[in-house]
Amino acid sequence: MKKKIYPLLLVGCGLIAACTETWDDYYNSSTISKNPTDDIEEIENVTVMEFFDEHAEYNDFFNLLGSVGITEELKNSGQEFTLWTVNNSNIATEAEKSETPLESDTARLRYHVNYLSMTKDQLTDGKRLKTLNGTYIQITNNEGGLLANDIKVLKSYRLNNGVVYEIEELMEPRINLYNYIKSLDDSYSIFRDSIMNRSRMVYDTARSTPTGVDETGNIIYDWVEVEYNPLFDTARINSEYLQFTCFLPDNEVMKNCFDKLNATYTGIGRPLNESVEGDSLYTGYDHLFPQDLTMAVNWIQRAVLYEGLLEPEATQEKDIYSIFKKQWKNIDRTGAPVQIVEGSVPYEEGSSFPYKKLSNGRVYKVKDLKIPNNVIISRLKQYAYHIGYRDKNDPAQQIFVCVKNNADDKTYPKIATDAAVVSPVVAAGYPSDAWSEYTYTYFNENEKGEPVYTYIDVRGKEEPTEFSISFTPLQPTAMKTTGAISEYKIPAGEYTLCMGFRSTDCCTGDVLFGTAQTDDNGNLQKDPADADGDVLLKSGYSLVRGGIDFTASTPWNFDRSGTGGQDKYMQRNGRKWNSDGGTVGTVEVEGDPGTMQSVRIKVKYVTGSKRIELFHWCLKPTENNY
Repeated sequence: MKKKIYPLLLVGCGLIAACTETWDDYYNSSTISKNPTDDIEEIENVTVMEFFDEHAEYNDFFNLLGSVGITEELKNSGQEFTLWTVNNSNIATEAEKSETPLESDTARLRYHVNYLSMTKDQLTDGKRLKTLNGTYIQITNNEGGLLANDIKVLKSYRLNNGVVYEIEELMEPRINLYNYIKSLDDSYSIFRDSIMNRSRMVYDTARSTPTGVDETGNIIYDWVEVEYNPLFDTARINSEYLQFTCFLPDNEVMKNCFDKLNATYTGIGRPLNESVEGDSLYTGYDHLFPQDLTMAVNWIQRAVLYEGLLEPEATQEKDIYSIFKKQWKNIDRTGAPVQIVEGSVPYEEGSSFPYKKLSNGRVYKVKDLKIPNNVIISRLKQYAYHIGYRDKNDPAQQIFVCVKNNADDKTYPKIATDAAVVSPVVAAGYPSDAWSEYTYTYFNENEKGEPVYTYIDVRGKEEPTEFSISFTPLQPTAMKTTGAISEYKIPAGEYTLCMGFRSTDCCTGDVLFGTAQTDDNGNLQKDPADADGDVLLKSGYSLVRGGIDFTASTPWNFDRSGTGGQDKYMQRNGRKWNSDGGTVGTVEVEGDPGTMQSVRIKVKYVTGSKRIELFHWCLKPTENNY
């Protein structure tokens, strides 16, 4: 048995000897690269401290580490390290251009040291390494070579307790997105302050140390305070572990965005805000209230933050969605740009990238910004009885309504009333807190001051060749004053059209929609080819929905159906009304984005009673409406 063992032991000793030779060869300083094709890696059988003793070309960098106490950590911690070093000549160059003396720039020097030894084969493309100052280095490893924060790696040394990389120049520490926003100069103050003003310091129990118990049994802590912002609940932009993309608007872009918002409200006839004077942020926005700007800024905050790293190509996609699920439309329905993000020009001088690289993400600059119509306007709604405020003797106002083949009684269309189904409440005023729900909601009142339902009653002949009513939405500028009306202009874009009727004795009919062709002054023009006096349309009428049975109380009777339901008036049983009404379909208000247009709604008889009793119309911007 023993004779059989000895040969095995001899073989084992041979293997051990071979392994020892290989191990020594692996750590021999004259051995260049474990991989013959790798011409930047060397392997040395020394510690990190010994390495700097033997490589005088890095003495200046090593001395800088000593000036901020890092060499003591390298010597005594027992950790493995990765260091990003620069040779003496490049240190001299960095010292000349640095505004802060390198020997006292602790944050920058600690940024060049990582715990753990990360070998070259472990530095995969996109890897992030946490530095001694808590922020991250971004690795790029592709056909262009190995880069640390976009700085070229010239050489690497694999040592007993770490790895040393020589890079072309010292790296500037990258900060996270939250700290970057905090550090922005005053040209970004509107966006910066809108976020920072919401931050506050809070106690962090998890990081605080218990020091005892008070007389009531509650634990006493040596409290640690941390900065908290409500945005962190969804987007922890102060985290070094997550990555984000931010589209950053400066003050000029923000103010231009507010100008567009103000112009939209001006166009739809919103009253002046007389309280704007004295507040520099609101000066000049005469149709905006403070809550409008709060709404706009809140949307911007949530629309410009994205999870992960967006490439420049993302700024050319039609729609992208933020981490808060807000729609960001780069290209509108006409193919024109809407939100414009700079995705091609370098973010800053000396950069080859159109974005700023941060420790936890990247930032692009915004060149143009718009709050979507579907954000600033929940719906536009009006009651048909406002047609009754027309001066029927004024030819300029006759154009707003066209009834084809109406009855011999030329008093039609009539204003009918129905006050029996409402309880006494205060008629809706303006402005209201729910300003975005509708522009105007006024009601006639009876002698008791009660709001009165009103509707347009139109009756046709027994056998008309066509029986229809076409009308342009109107809004009164002085209630209960005959002739004091103005046209309701609508922002161009896509909408959902909803309507309501008095379903009793109503007909089955079609609903058509068109955008009016106006003159140079924006006024409606009669169509010379239409004997009944209808108006010129850009592309004619489009059938939105045909064969609707308006006699069905659900969803067509008044405005009891659909969403909405602001509590402005109520049925006796307590149910809220003032809803959208029945959904007719999707319509397009033609025109360039941002322009205000005249529209024409047409209801055409098909079967049943020769009677159309309009109650209201409602337009709700769709997601495509920017």
